Amino acid sequence: MEGTGRGIRDSNLPLRSRQVAKQILTLQEQMAKNHSELEILVQQVQPALLNIYGIGPVLAAIILTAW
Repeated sequence: MEGTGRGIRDSNLPLRSRQVAKQILTLQEQMAKNHSELEILVQQVQPALLNIYGIGPVLAAIILTAW
């Protein structure tokens, strides 16, 4: 029984793999930038939160938005 999907024989697989890898790198860069910007915002609003062990910018932002 022959499959209907292209599977790993797809000739575009190497190109698609490179595209996905580039997209992952771009998203990682955006996440790093967002993380830095979030840290700056938390520093402006409640910098003491970042001095508590285990609380980083993301958790601090969650705490601030829930508060």
